[in-house]
Amino acid sequence: MPSFVTVDARVADSEFGFYQAVLDGVVTDAVPKHGVGTSELRERVHDRLAETAVGVVVAVDHVGEPGSLSAETLTELFATLPSTVSWLAVGRAPPDEVPLTQYTARSIRIDRYGRQALVDVLTARADDGTARRVLAYDHARRIAEWADGNAHHALSAAFVAVDRARVDGRASASEADVTAAIRAVPRESVSLGRVLALPENKRRVLATVVSLDPTERTSVSATTDAVVADPSVDLSAATVRRFLYELAETGVLERVQTEGTGKGRPPSRVEVRFPATVFRRLTDRQ
Repeated sequence: MPSFVTVDARVADSEFGFYQAVLDGVVTDAVPKHGVGTSELRERVHDRLAETAVGVVVAVDHVGEPGSLSAETLTELFATLPSTVSWLAVGRAPPDEVPLTQYTARSIRIDRYGRQALVDVLTARADDGTARRVLAYDHARRIAEWADGNAHHALSAAFVAVDRARVDGRASASEADVTAAIRAVPRESVSLGRVLALPENKRRVLATVVSLDPTERTSVSATTDAVVADPSVDLSAATVRRFLYELAETGVLERVQTEGTGKGRPPSRVEVRFPATVFRRLTDRQ
């Protein structure tokens, strides 16, 4: 039996999903994703983990993110595991703001990337994924300085810069590519991992949203109409509108209030809060 099991709280976002992910990590047989009750899964997890005399560590990543397992829910779930299990919760909130820390032996702080370390990551990833020297050292350093230790933002900007060069048929990214790439990554960007973990129907709506012209996103209603008009979206206008509001509530989209010319509440244009170019390229490959 593996001694270390990982659970992605973005995907395993319910009690059932948690037990399904843990059980899937400790058995070789396929674990059903439906057609079985939560209580049955809980019993199977408990029985399986209780068999080991060595012990198992269950690590849960992305704790406390919008739409993922909450710290309060995890506290209850961890309490149902046998005493042979230790757990590790990974999140971004300060430990003193997370209820889970009341039940932990210690908290471990992981600092953001240092500038030089991030430069090394960018150049190594660029060389591994493309032709060597497609991203010059000076350009990687500029991106790292801008990202200020945020690897997600840095890698997203590097991707956009290299992609611009690829589309233009050039062997390496230019200074202009880097400038455009930095502008293409929202400073308050949410992780693409969160976006890609969304249900397929919501990802399909987002794929259409990022392809729209800004004039088609001047309000939620206008965005809804434009999305529904896309033949690849087989959803009603009411569902699309609800998705847009839900995605805005969780920070994936943003409703930016505009100046109205009439009475009543002014409309809100819809903006994406993730690197649209990277999302588009990743979804095109699926």
